[in-house]
Amino acid sequence: MEISLVYSSEHNCLCIYGVVRSYYFHDHRHEADITLSRVDGWLRFAERHVKGSFILELPLVAPVAARTPRRGEARSQAADTAATSVTDDGEAAAPADEEVVVVELPRSTRAETMSLTLGYATASVPAAAVAGAFRALTELTLQHAIIDDDGGDLRLGHLLSSPCCPRLRRLSLRHVGGVATLRLDAAAALEELRLVHLPDLRWLDVDAPGLRLLRVGDCSRLPYSDSSAMVISAPRLEVFSCESLVDPERLEFDGGAAVRRIKKLRLMSFGGGGGDDQYDANAAAVWLLKNCNAVVHLGVKLDIYVDEGHEDTIKDVPQLPSVTSLTIKAALSPARGLGRPNDIIEESKSGRYP
Repeated sequence: MEISLVYSSEHNCLCIYGVVRSYYFHDHRHEADITLSRVDGWLRFAERHVKGSFILELPLVAPVAARTPRRGEARSQAADTAATSVTDDGEAAAPADEEVVVVELPRSTRAETMSLTLGYATASVPAAAVAGAFRALTELTLQHAIIDDDGGDLRLGHLLSSPCCPRLRRLSLRHVGGVATLRLDAAAALEELRLVHLPDLRWLDVDAPGLRLLRVGDCSRLPYSDSSAMVISAPRLEVFSCESLVDPERLEFDGGAAVRRIKKLRLMSFGGGGGDDQYDANAAAVWLLKNCNAVVHLGVKLDIYVDEGHEDTIKDVPQLPSVTSLTIKAALSPARGLGRPNDIIEESKSGRYP
């Protein structure tokens, strides 16, 4: 079963608005009709009746659309009128039939694949997540949602762990707010895990004995919060895409010896700058390269910037004799920094720079 209220067009790309939210480039004038009551009704129907595949794809739900300016123009009067009613004092009021303020994620024992794009609705996680709540589920994507702040992130981790999802193979959370802590005790079946644009994430604990691919990207608070921590136990991990890493002192990683491909590893050519706030911008990346010493394919995002008082940090990159494929995407400052990619290539004695 598929319910898609997003226009089908090759030109209907996403654009970023603010820190976490990404919206469709073209306006969806029907957003005012996508009330939370209707969304919750669709989720309850899927919970009770859908077997096999369920896809729900929404642009923005009505409450979010009503407070989000359209690209390049104010919202039309017609759209505003459709989204809200007006009191005798001329103030906007919620629609009379809109009693739902939080939708609840479905529990389905028969759905095998599920993709939920919720238009940044606030979603609650069922409190009583019993064993086998998703016993048939093999693939789950949750995106464009806000998890409610009443312990929803902890319940989400439990819901996605092995007791409730014993057959889950692929899990993707993208553009999901409200997840400060994610503890995932995955079944051995889980092979792919993607965590992208989780802006509130500060604590990540993943135990996944069968995991082969892990991506942690654009989780803006994870690298910079003093309370952040990352614990990864994935002894069979082969591919690690790691745009968001924490300081090595707060990083536990069991599985580095098996990693063969590292993607989107961020390195800075110069860092620090002295003073009490000095930090090693490459500490986590260097730690990872030292502990993943069997890497064959390495992809680096190199920020090359030289300023007075900054120290060369590329010198800390270890030798990488096992690397046979090296890709560097560099963001360059003025020409004085152009030599930095060669320093990385030098560390990869058998490296090829495509």
